[in-house]
Amino acid sequence: MQIDLTLDNFTQAGFEAEELYKGIFVVRNFLKEEEITAIESQLKTMTEEDWSKKYTESLFEFIKNQYGVDTIEEAQALGHNIEIDKNWVDKNALIEDIEIRNSINERLDKIFGVFTDLNLQGVGSIQRQYEGVSLSYHVDSLSNPLVVFANVLYINDDFTGGELHFPNIDITYRPERGALIIFPSDDEYLHGVLPVGPGPIRYALPAFVNKKIEEDAS
Repeated sequence: MQIDLTLDNFTQAGFEAEELYKGIFVVRNFLKEEEITAIESQLKTMTEEDWSKKYTESLFEFIKNQYGVDTIEEAQALGHNIEIDKNWVDKNALIEDIEIRNSINERLDKIFGVFTDLNLQGVGSIQRQYEGVSLSYHVDSLSNPLVVFANVLYINDDFTGGELHFPNIDITYRPERGALIIFPSDDEYLHGVLPVGPGPIRYALPAFVNKKIEEDAS
């Protein structure tokens, strides 16, 4: 599916965006300071055990939102390749404050809501990358063919390394606290995260925009 975002889409939604490259947009200070503070407060209270528990919770919420079923087995029976990824068990947790999740997603929907054939699968989880952790190069639509756009919001920028890199177009983006980056999900925008160095952990909020399926449109 070819959907072209433009700077006008952001202006009409009430945001000021910068186009880093055709199709790659950054909105600075998209997150409100109180949203960042609340998420940071949650992070301060979480133990390593909590990360494992909350990864499982976030996985089941994803399955429910994405496929309308409650278990991995039900999703697999529908033909979806869903499994617990051991590499993510200590790196992914559910955002506890539902009001904050809703507030962020309402603003994202202002950007994408004009496209009637798209469906926002909004922010729900926090991803962390600590020293030595990277994210392999990938295209999100390969794991989920419905994905049209990827969105990433950043909680902090005081870490070392951890840049978002697009090797096919030689673009490297250094995350900024509170910023939102949006880019298409196709081969040209193959991307990954470079290893995080010593010091603070890198925290980000992923979200996706999918093409609607028949159930969404009805």
